[in-house]
Amino acid sequence: MQYSLEEVAKHNKLDDCWIIIYDKIYDFTNFMEKEHSGGFVPSSVAGMDATNLFISTHPIYVKKLLEPTSQFYEKYYIGDVYEKVSRDDKLYYKLKKRVEKYMNKNKLKARDNLFFEIEIVFLLIITIYTFFQMFNSDYKLFFCIFHGISWTFLLTRTMHDSNHGGLTKQNRWKRYLVTFIPEIFASNHSWQLQHNRHHMHTNVVNKDPDTKFDPLLRITKTTKKNIQYKFQSIYAFLLYPLYTLKQMAHIYIFRNDNKAVEPMHNKMFIPAKLIFLGYWGYALYKKQLLWLILCHLISGFYLSILFIVSHNQHHLIDDNRNDKSFLEEQLSTTTDYNTGCEITNILSHGLNHQTIHHLFPSINYHHYPKLTKDVLIPFCKKYNLKYNGNISFTRAVLTHIETLKNLS
Repeated sequence: MQYSLEEVAKHNKLDDCWIIIYDKIYDFTNFMEKEHSGGFVPSSVAGMDATNLFISTHPIYVKKLLEPTSQFYEKYYIGDVYEKVSRDDKLYYKLKKRVEKYMNKNKLKARDNLFFEIEIVFLLIITIYTFFQMFNSDYKLFFCIFHGISWTFLLTRTMHDSNHGGLTKQNRWKRYLVTFIPEIFASNHSWQLQHNRHHMHTNVVNKDPDTKFDPLLRITKTTKKNIQYKFQSIYAFLLYPLYTLKQMAHIYIFRNDNKAVEPMHNKMFIPAKLIFLGYWGYALYKKQLLWLILCHLISGFYLSILFIVSHNQHHLIDDNRNDKSFLEEQLSTTTDYNTGCEITNILSHGLNHQTIHHLFPSINYHHYPKLTKDVLIPFCKKYNLKYNGNISFTRAVLTHIETLKNLS
């Protein structure tokens, strides 16, 4: 049978989940609960074309599931879509094969990394310690800054890697335990819903949620010019610190739709939000709420600037996008900075190697410097592909400012 994109889009719930992969439609409803080791991540792209997410998240052998002779195909394939997408991902799979070969040769584990797990525990302890010291120590400003940064490090490692599959392959309980932390301050499902779409359609207006800054910022030519954008290169840096507070003040604090959220995360809702209220309530009790707000302004700016300079550049948007294939799309919409630097990689949680992250999001961020330096860059040179990454962080920020000015 054949279905339109509109018909497929209606099946977008946990108990009614259709997904398009290479123009073919699969009913993932039972598969997620019974067979999918990665949990309920597909529910965040239910009713959509999730080809980009599927091929980037899974190793090469998983592609065999899409062959008509596989058990998966026989059980879950239900039809095709009318609107075919022209794409050629052969070159991407060549790169993927090289990455997997490199990982195996150097005995690098894509996930279930003991050092990464110790890192999370350490950051959790530091974050709790700096939180109480911020109110009870004589060095409030020091611990305020320290708490904002450690909280940022903790949240990125628990929310980002865990929800991308970079934490563990099959241990759901490890994932549930770790993702309880971001569930306190946001929502794992809501984050997946937005961030997975960003990965699938990077810098595509009306498809990538991270392009929707209007009426505050104009970061694409498709946004109508208005007078408020004239000074956006200045006031943008006053908006970026609000990112974390905006996330916390969002509707994430309310219960999500039970039919959309993974059951275990739904059970986490009440205890997580009680801790959230206690977190802010303690600051009120100590009559030092401004210190907590300040630390999250620091966190918001830190997160925003690390992320936004990787995508919001004039040479990565609008007509400069190349969507002939997934590989070319990610190369043309993303820039790296301080490539190969281990320290920057840790400080930015791998966001300085945004290209390799978009191409292989389920690989733990600790491997990004080596994969970029030893695999991605040589591959791009061999096949004459443009790689945006031979710049410093300072140059990335300046180019972002230039972009804001040009679009103002």
